[in-house]
Amino acid sequence: SDNAHSNKMGLKGRAAEECQVGMESVLPRQHLTYQNIKVVMQFAYVTLFASTWPLAAFLALFNNILQRRADAHRITTTTRRPTPRQVQGIGILNDVLTFLAYTAVLTNALILGVTSSSLG
Repeated sequence: SDNAHSNKMGLKGRAAEECQVGMESVLPRQHLTYQNIKVVMQFAYVTLFASTWPLAAFLALFNNILQRRADAHRITTTTRRPTPRQVQGIGILNDVLTFLAYTAVLTNALILGVTSSSLG
């Protein structure tokens, strides 16, 4: 009796899962590249101009917390789930982030040097 009950529940669960897959298949695909570019742009603004407005980092953190919830809602309700695939890293974005980090050190040093009254 228990085995028959679990088989019925398994069939119902499978039917519900197939229905969910069918519903998701008509949803638009996600554009993760665009999402990654937005994060890199935010990193660039925060790091390149950190010496001019340090509060930007805290606002970016607050934005990222809100964006995480919005993305979770978008992924679960309005777009298809991403197809899992194995990758080695974040690709060229790693080189872009490294370049931005080194450039940010130079930019902030120059901003502080030019605007500092004790140097001149």
